[in-house]
Amino acid sequence: ETMHEDRELFARHNGAFFEAVASVDEAPYLVDSSKSLDRLKLLLDLKILPVRIIHLTRRPHGVVASNVRRGRDSRALSRNYTLAMMKTRDLVREQDSIEVHYEDLVRDPAGTLEEIDRALGLAFEPAQLDWARSEGHVIAGNAIRFSEDSAIRLDRRWMRELPVWTWVG
Repeated sequence: ETMHEDRELFARHNGAFFEAVASVDEAPYLVDSSKSLDRLKLLLDLKILPVRIIHLTRRPHGVVASNVRRGRDSRALSRNYTLAMMKTRDLVREQDSIEVHYEDLVRDPAGTLEEIDRALGLAFEPAQLDWARSEGHVIAGNAIRFSEDSAIRLDRRWMRELPVWTWVG
């Protein structure tokens, strides 16, 4: 049985977790960076707490190239990625959400963060750009969380690694 099969247990565990975090930290928002569409659906459906979605999207080329580097089949991955993105966009479109494009974030981190903050009713603080040195409490996530460098760099290795005919889109 997974955490998603018992809705009441899911609601109790997540509610207790969010309450515990809120009791320790007075921050107005808790960031859940999980990438599970099923988890998001449950959080929205069970109304454990108000949810604002920040939907970070990226051109699929980088995602495909990254997975090909790990030995995964590019055709199956492309199909699965496309289906997952369509399902995610359908759900996100119906919700209170902010769409952020990876390429925009890389090109203008300050401007993109200012837009997100404005949408959340928060004030932008330049210290947000130095996230590697700020205090944070991350349970899981991307390995970049261990970095001491706050620079966000555009990863265009896919242009060398994928055939030119895949670049369309």
